[in-house]
Amino acid sequence: MKLLIESLRSKWMQLQLRERQLLIFGGGLLLVTSIYLSLAPQIQNYAELKLKVDELNTDVQWMQQQRQVVERLINNCSAQKVGQASSRQQITRLIRRNQLTLNSMRDINSGLEFSISGPDANRVISLTHQIACSGYGVKTLEIERSAEGLMEASMEVVAIEN
Repeated sequence: MKLLIESLRSKWMQLQLRERQLLIFGGGLLLVTSIYLSLAPQIQNYAELKLKVDELNTDVQWMQQQRQVVERLINNCSAQKVGQASSRQQITRLIRRNQLTLNSMRDINSGLEFSISGPDANRVISLTHQIACSGYGVKTLEIERSAEGLMEASMEVVAIEN
């Protein structure tokens, strides 16, 4: 080991001053570059996680604001008489009543699956309540904001037999 160190020291002393300065500068630059390259992915990951936290905090605030709306919807069904219209017609009528746009509707097993869009998630929540009051069970509900800023929802409902 001493032999190796002694050999490096003698070669270092044989270099001219500008060559030594160049090696020191290059070594420093190499050290800074390696530190940056090791930290850059972590910094990027931190920034992405911070954006995700901000989005989730916004969603939590929205949910807290909607808590009062949901509390009003609990057991707030009026005594509606279920008409003789088909399931498709009833659901379509409810969608239009809530000023939402029906994108697609299809029959599945014992129910209906449909997707809707509209400017406000509150209208989707209200539609869900009205569907439940009309004698349907909501099996699945997914609400997302589209790139255009509209709320897009997909829902699966089945008729509840009494």
